[in-house]
Amino acid sequence: MGWYVLSGMLAAFGLFCCFWVILGSILPGSSGGVMLCPGGPGFPERCAVRRYVFLAEAGILRCPLLVVDMGLETRDRQWLEQFAGRIEICTPEEVFPRLELERNGFG
Repeated sequence: MGWYVLSGMLAAFGLFCCFWVILGSILPGSSGGVMLCPGGPGFPERCAVRRYVFLAEAGILRCPLLVVDMGLETRDRQWLEQFAGRIEICTPEEVFPRLELERNGFG
């Protein structure tokens, strides 16, 4: 008897998740905002960038990723430049003007 209840709950949860994904792909998402990621020597945030690119390609995230160059090495900068359409690299001095543009809707 307990297995029927558990399988019924799992089926209901699965239907809810399918509905959520379908509804999310139909409704237009807001494209405001920006995600910041510090980029220092060694750039340990590679996993975060990979996750961001995956979610952006799936259409779940619709905001740009702004990597702040705080001493990026050449190989890390080259690796980031392969995602040029989705990721922007800027210096620390350019962060606040870039955020101001995004806030005003010109980003």
